[in-house]
Amino acid sequence: MNSLPIRWENITLGRVTPHVYPRYYRRKEGFAQLAAGHHFFIDEKHSWCEVFYERIDFGFWLVAMEIHVKSNNHYILEAKRHSPGLFSINFFSSAGRIGYLNNQDVHWADNQVVFSGPGTVTEIYAEKGKVLKCCRLIFTGSYLTGLSNTDNEGLGDRQTEATDDRLEHSPLFRVATRAEVFLQDRLFNILRYERKKYHYKSSIFSILFELTAFFLGSLWMRKVPPMYQ
Repeated sequence: MNSLPIRWENITLGRVTPHVYPRYYRRKEGFAQLAAGHHFFIDEKHSWCEVFYERIDFGFWLVAMEIHVKSNNHYILEAKRHSPGLFSINFFSSAGRIGYLNNQDVHWADNQVVFSGPGTVTEIYAEKGKVLKCCRLIFTGSYLTGLSNTDNEGLGDRQTEATDDRLEHSPLFRVATRAEVFLQDRLFNILRYERKKYHYKSSIFSILFELTAFFLGSLWMRKVPPMYQ
C-alpha cells in the first residue's frame, strides 16, 4: 500500500451495455473508427487508447483496450442506473505499476484481475507515461452461471448467501498469474495483426475461454463459491 503521490485526473467511465460500446465511444473527443464496431482509436487530453470489441456469444462480450496514459489518471468505473445485470472479469497489465482502491486504501501491482458485478464501483490508478492493457470479459449472469457449473440459483441470491453486504458494492481483486498476462498479450497480437486470418475467431475463443477458466478455477481451488470470494 502506498499513499497517493501527485494530482490525479478523475475520469468517470459510466458502464454501458456491450453492444452499444462503439456508439458510446463515438461521442467522445478524438474518436477515429477503423472497422465498424470492432476496432477504433480515441485520442483525448488525458489518454490515447486503442479499442477492440467482439461479441463472442449471446451473453458474452470482449472489450480490449491499450491505453497510453498522458496524465496521472484515476479511472472510476461505475454502473448507470437501470443498466442490465452484467458481470465482468477484467485483466489489467502494465510495464509500470497499477493502483486499485480497496477498502479505502490504494494498493499497487504491475498486473491485476478485477471481478465486478452489478452495483460495484471499480477505481484504477495509472501514472503518466505508462501503457495500461485492459481485457474485459463481460457476461450476463445466466451465461456466467453456466460457465461456472453452478446450480440455477440467481447470482444475486448466491452473492447474498456467500458474502457480507459490502461485496455487493465492492469489486474483487487479485494479482494476475503469468499465464494470464501471457494470454492477454497473445490476445492483443491476434486482435491487432491477425484479424483476416482463417484462425482468427477460433484463436480468440480459445484464449477467452482459457482466461475465464483460469479465473473460475482459482476460486474453486480456494474452496470459495464462484465469483464471490
